[in-house]
Amino acid sequence: MRNGAEVYLKRGAGKYSGKKAATSRAPRVLLRLVLVSIAVALVCSFTCEDPYKTNPDLVLLLANEGHYPFNPVVSSDGRLVYFLDDTSGRSGPPFDVGLQGDLRVFDFSDSTVRLLLSGRFYRLALSKDGLRLAVAVRNPAICRDSTLLLVLDAAASSIESLHVSHAETMWLPWGLEFSWDGRELIFDIWPDSADNTTYFYSIELEQDTVARLFLQLPWHQTGFDVFAEDSIYADSSAKCEPAVNPKYPRWVVFASKKVTWLSYRWMLHDRQNGTVESYGSGTRPLGKGFIGGPSWTPDGNGLLFVAGRRTGPSGQPYAQLELWLLKNAAEYLPDSR
Repeated sequence: MRNGAEVYLKRGAGKYSGKKAATSRAPRVLLRLVLVSIAVALVCSFTCEDPYKTNPDLVLLLANEGHYPFNPVVSSDGRLVYFLDDTSGRSGPPFDVGLQGDLRVFDFSDSTVRLLLSGRFYRLALSKDGLRLAVAVRNPAICRDSTLLLVLDAAASSIESLHVSHAETMWLPWGLEFSWDGRELIFDIWPDSADNTTYFYSIELEQDTVARLFLQLPWHQTGFDVFAEDSIYADSSAKCEPAVNPKYPRWVVFASKKVTWLSYRWMLHDRQNGTVESYGSGTRPLGKGFIGGPSWTPDGNGLLFVAGRRTGPSGQPYAQLELWLLKNAAEYLPDSR
């Protein structure tokens, strides 16, 4: 672990100043992990079949050719999965190709999918009580010093448009989350400048559309998680779409590219010890390809995510992205075995 930040939302704006974890054994451990990862990747590229064929906990929920579901979020009662769906023909991991699409919902009871709202949305958030959704709108006509957000009820029958201004010219938000009480929206964003900085803004939904800068981190963070009454998880050990397990908050799952073949695997960040390790064996469905967008079920026992199979040496294009569920996901965590 290099630097980490778990901040309370009400703290004032400022720059992060963190302690570095002990690193006396880190170089040797890291070298061993790299060597083992290379060896495993080389062997599996020739001998390993797709893990979903041998692991019944991996369940394919949705697969439609030409569809690229991304950013899945599980409802507070665990019955629905809200997600964004790109059907424009783009191919590749969501953050690499800038996926954008409609807002849809998957129902676990009958495996049906409904369209909630058409648009060019690229980030999605759900309030903790499950009553409100928010999406970030991709609109080139809007200046880079502002962000367009839509806040709607779970049935998309009531929609509020927020044109949020922020101080600097920025890239589009990488992450979007409701505060614990649902009164604020939080997003992280990168400046146009070349420095490796991530700015965190919040906006009070019942007040105005002026975003409040409350945190700066000295690295590029792609997504974050809000847990435990507005504690915000963002750590340089888990920069891409981290998800804190609600049952075992010690553990944070995130996706990382493997050392070889540019395939992805699940990793765990131990918030207690500051270490990173692989998240179990056979927890990704495909032997080679993309995984991302992790979202825990409310009970912490299931993990929703998207996956895509490689179709060529370069890994592009993906014929589709698929929506998957890892059942009994908590059993793969070290402190639940």
